[in-house]
Amino acid sequence: MNKSIKTRYLMIFSQIIIFILIIFIFKACVLHLPKIDFNENTLEYKIEEIRYKYDLPAICAVVINNESPPVFTSVGYRNVNDINNKVTIYDKWHIGSITKSITSTLIAKLIEINSNIKWNTTIIEVFPEMENEINPAYKDVNFIDLLSHTSGIIGDISKVNGWNNYWTDTTPIVEQRYRITKDILKFSPEFPKGTYLYSNAGYIVAGAMIERLRNMSWEDLVNQYIFKPVDPDNIYSDNPRVLGPAGTIHTTMQDMLKFANIHLDGLKGNYKFLSKEQYQKLYHVIADSYALGWLVSGSSIYNYGCNLKWFAAIYIYYDNSKNISNIIFSAFNAAYADLKKNYDIMNEVMNTIWSFDFSQQANKLK
Repeated sequence: MNKSIKTRYLMIFSQIIIFILIIFIFKACVLHLPKIDFNENTLEYKIEEIRYKYDLPAICAVVINNESPPVFTSVGYRNVNDINNKVTIYDKWHIGSITKSITSTLIAKLIEINSNIKWNTTIIEVFPEMENEINPAYKDVNFIDLLSHTSGIIGDISKVNGWNNYWTDTTPIVEQRYRITKDILKFSPEFPKGTYLYSNAGYIVAGAMIERLRNMSWEDLVNQYIFKPVDPDNIYSDNPRVLGPAGTIHTTMQDMLKFANIHLDGLKGNYKFLSKEQYQKLYHVIADSYALGWLVSGSSIYNYGCNLKWFAAIYIYYDNSKNISNIIFSAFNAAYADLKKNYDIMNEVMNTIWSFDFSQQANKLK
């Protein structure tokens, strides 16, 4: 090969390398999403500082302090590859295991309006045909056991036979939950009944039970009695639909605020949505600070949700002696593999909200 041809090849090769480097540099710049300017007196400014610090696409938060109007905040981007596609206060967010508090609230409502449904209704009472198919240890497991994670049912749902097929399963969702319930209940208990073990599987079983008792899907029951959840378009953007009662709801801050107000009423003693008895059942701690779908600490109830792609938290507080109340719901549309980091970020968001002077916040939704 003569010198001129070698030189030409070297030039072409160099241009290709430069082009590849430019692409990588450009993508790196796009993925490190630019900071958005907000007035320093707003909550958006404070939350945007956190979003940018941890290189998250977006963060939302809705806050109510006492009787003041709600403040809705949403900063950042819907898509890491499109800096022009910014989130709004009306976007939908994945709430993960906060869904468990919704499922528990739904069951409390169904118990209140249906005399044939009780907190101590057992699995076998609902599914008598399973008596000879499931592990005998589960026959007297009831709604309270399932919703408090004390049923002994497996903690790792991926152990269920054919779990990976549920992402693409197109059979009716009630059939899917019935089928997976039978498979879940064939496993031996991981712990004796009464011992705390966090279990998404237990919530699937509870969902299947109310589907049988009401002859409606869990989705339709939530839509009828709580609010209308939103399904993501991409089947791989969340867990399979069969996991619904344990944590697949995507919804707006506005709907989460409606749900939070149901429970603030319960803490205040304004028994509108549910009776005093049902609220007390929901907030009664069974094991490890966990009640029925809620973690309880003093005068507050709260929960977190994560599907390893999103992270969310809800916090509701009421001090009867001082008549002080707070509602905070927040979420971000990304999640670190290190779950502790997600909790640390959310705690920083919460602490920022608690220390913020809302008297200067302008964007209150009237």
